[in-house]
Amino acid sequence: MTGEQPRYPTGLGTSDRERIYLLGHDLADELMGQVGFGELALWLMTQDRPEPSKVRVFEAVLAALADHGFTPTAIAARLTYLSAPDALQGAMAAGLLGGGSRFLGVTENTGRWLHDVLADVGGQPPSSDDGYDDIARAAVKQSKARSERIPGLGHPVHKEQDPRTPVLIRIADEEGLRGPHLRLFEAVGRVHPDILGRTLPLNGAGVCGAVRAPPRSRPVVPAGIGVLGVLAVALLVLPLVGLAVRTPWTDVGRLLRAPMVLTTARLSLVTSLSALALSTLLGVPLAWLLARVDFAGRRLVRALAVLPMVLPPVVGGVALLLAFGRRGLFGQALYALTGVSLPFTTAGVVLAETFVAMPFLVVAVESGLRSMNRSYEEAAATLGASRWTMLRTVTLPLVAPSLAGGMALCWARALGEFGATITFAGNLPGRTQTMPLAVYLELEADPSAAYLLSFVLLIISVTVLIALRDRFLR
Repeated sequence: MTGEQPRYPTGLGTSDRERIYLLGHDLADELMGQVGFGELALWLMTQDRPEPSKVRVFEAVLAALADHGFTPTAIAARLTYLSAPDALQGAMAAGLLGGGSRFLGVTENTGRWLHDVLADVGGQPPSSDDGYDDIARAAVKQSKARSERIPGLGHPVHKEQDPRTPVLIRIADEEGLRGPHLRLFEAVGRVHPDILGRTLPLNGAGVCGAVRAPPRSRPVVPAGIGVLGVLAVALLVLPLVGLAVRTPWTDVGRLLRAPMVLTTARLSLVTSLSALALSTLLGVPLAWLLARVDFAGRRLVRALAVLPMVLPPVVGGVALLLAFGRRGLFGQALYALTGVSLPFTTAGVVLAETFVAMPFLVVAVESGLRSMNRSYEEAAATLGASRWTMLRTVTLPLVAPSLAGGMALCWARALGEFGATITFAGNLPGRTQTMPLAVYLELEADPSAAYLLSFVLLIISVTVLIALRDRFLR
């Protein structure tokens, strides 16, 4: 084989017969003796050559985290080395594997906690210490209410002040890197005594997690991706803008007082809330079974439980008609025994809305049950709590956020249901004509009323999504 050897783009170090390349630079001529180990490590992690200020802060963090006593990780490593001095790698592995949330994990956990708190607030960070104090006060109160430890607060040895803390803060301030995370952590140190009833020092390892260099510059977005993203936003937003523009704002008062609007709004609220109640009554036990009980056919049951989420609503309406219609598979027996016929009735609307909306609640509650910490239930069981007491006082409070989110989505889906309702219950004014059905009918008779009802449903949907932003849209 002759000719120049092919080169492939890579972020790894490469070499040939004469040279070694790292980060796109000649290792011998451009890096050795010119780039320190700390700078090189940070460069490798961020893939951007760091500024001297970031290097100084990063190296201060490394120095602060150096071995400084008989920590569990150091003890594990040293005992392993004494047992097998010929296997140094085993001792190092023992020390690394012994790291956790108390040792070695404090830095990461503090950084994550501060990031989550700032993300929950959203928008631009505060410009004053008072603003950070308000955010810290709310975060500490929330952690206390949940009986959660605040990462980086407190130290097993340094009860008054961790000697690393003021030095790290000073270095970050001198280098212009006293960013939002560090300022928020300092605010936690100021406000927590009034909330927790005791004063704890800011752990130096926690400060290391708070001393975060500004994020590296975002990668350049390919032009094609940006254009397609803008087109996607336009496709989603322009119809909503058109609806807002065409809504007859000057006649809002008259249209909202119209008998048709009042009747359909009242019926929509009654049926959607009834569907929510029925979905909660049936959906929560179903979610508990799917999350906690391992039974034959569980995967099939879960698939059937969420099938209405992807099933065309009209098909769902046809299925309901064949099952619960007067001559349906079960509806015929129901009519013969009780004289009750569900199609083309308000009860039929509730059934149709429950059919399409309950899966949203089941999915949310099952997810909450699977992700919750079951150690609290185990502790309650050891204290003699009955199953019902445990469910009422432990399980349901822990999954309350998931339950609330699922109920909100369930109600919004029931309120906006159209296809299954019109197929199974018809479009009878005062009995089965909900707001979505009225929009469909009024587009021919009174477009202004249709536009207004559509905008009301839009506002409700947006409100629900904004309320659930932290749970479903992060």
